[in-house]
Amino acid sequence: MVAKGGFIDNNDYNNAAQRIAALLGNGSGQSGYGQRVPSAENAIPNNAIIEATEWNVLIGDINRVRQHQANNNALSFTFDGVSNAGFTDADIVGADASGTSVTRDNTGDGFVINSPATGQGVNDIISAISTTESAGLVFNGASFTTTAPGTGAFGSTQRFSPWGGASKTQFITAEVDVIFDGQYTVTNSDGTTETLSGTTNDHRRHFFNTGGEINIKFYLTTPTTNKDSSWQQMFTNFGTLSFRANSTNQVGGSTAGLIQFNDGTNNSAAIGNYQLTTAFQQIAFKRADDGSSYAENRMAVTAKRVGQNTIRFQLVLFDVDTGDTEFDEDVLAAGGSLTAALDLKRSTGDIFITEPAFFESFSFQQSS
Repeated sequence: MVAKGGFIDNNDYNNAAQRIAALLGNGSGQSGYGQRVPSAENAIPNNAIIEATEWNVLIGDINRVRQHQANNNALSFTFDGVSNAGFTDADIVGADASGTSVTRDNTGDGFVINSPATGQGVNDIISAISTTESAGLVFNGASFTTTAPGTGAFGSTQRFSPWGGASKTQFITAEVDVIFDGQYTVTNSDGTTETLSGTTNDHRRHFFNTGGEINIKFYLTTPTTNKDSSWQQMFTNFGTLSFRANSTNQVGGSTAGLIQFNDGTNNSAAIGNYQLTTAFQQIAFKRADDGSSYAENRMAVTAKRVGQNTIRFQLVLFDVDTGDTEFDEDVLAAGGSLTAALDLKRSTGDIFITEPAFFESFSFQQSS
């Protein structure tokens, strides 16, 4: 905070811009939205006057962060009855107020702002930065593009060949990669800029720091046998698996069949992007348990980090229950297809995140 009655110098502005750049720019860890930050890129030199336009640029950067967090402005100054008008060259910006003229104290160097607009000073700008810093990974949901869960608009992997049953493999596996390759320019906290490469984890961080999600959904088309119908019911109960910054969540679906996460419960798991390691960890498991004769069939999803910029999901389907018939039929014996669809929730408003790439390492394959 700046002291009332003292001078506001370039360091006060530059330090404030660096703080907002840590949130809006490249940042580090679970801080950083991956954007350009004009206020931080134009540092104020020593002994220079901080112009009204520079204050307004800083306020704009702060409000971009707050709009993404809470769908409102952290700062909404009013001048001459006009809301969000911003400072003009005629304004004098003080510690706790602003105005267009001052009365000087003839006994010293002090002065008083005439008809001050209180709550519209430098300390209010600094306080607004503190508000955005304390919000953490909180978002209002108004600035996102979400592909419809289950459509596979981002990417999908399919299998048409029959599997399971008495004559074929009991489980099939698919691995799909989500690749964050960067190739966009960000502002660092010191005001420098850089174009991110695919060798760092920055694009992946920015995707999740801004509220990004990777959603996974399974379904069968034209299930015609009792076994197919049981698998389709398990997929329906599974719902959509939403992989987020620090958790994996079930969206929709049902707890029938006891969907389990890595902690062995049906609560949101404490494994998300920031808990990934270079070894597969199970993030979700489900049994059919639908009251049919195929109740012991099950499915699992695991995930790991590959290098710095790739998340690999492993999808495993186990056809282990033979049913109550004399013959254990295959899955997809009468045709149709099995699909695992990946969809994204991605920030695309004033905070814009580049879409990652989707790559199928291989489609659903039977075990050897």
